[in-house]
Amino acid sequence: MYRILYAEKADEDLTEIYNYIASDSPERAAAYLGKMESCILQLKDFPNIGYGGKYPELVKLGIRMLSFEDYLVFYTVNQAEMCVHVLRVLHGSVNYRKLFRAARQADDDAEN
Repeated sequence: MYRILYAEKADEDLTEIYNYIASDSPERAAAYLGKMESCILQLKDFPNIGYGGKYPELVKLGIRMLSFEDYLVFYTVNQAEMCVHVLRVLHGSVNYRKLFRAARQADDDAEN
């Protein structure tokens, strides 16, 4: 069984999703996030169920996507540590390729 770790950005994403829904109904927000969490927890037993992606920049980074309703859960799998790293949880309408390109560029700049 794999461990699941959430990046700070993923935690922020989940908080934003909750707050958006909770502005209308806190009960619905809690229920929705509970269902999303159940979906993510499947990764403990099936870490590769997500889609590897068709975009080279994501494939190169080893990022997989798990779909939950209108949202995409972006994660990587570390086989050696038996760990799933949840990187982001974004609405499907977000230009996630641009976000990951920008994050990678920032990492490259920090290394140089």
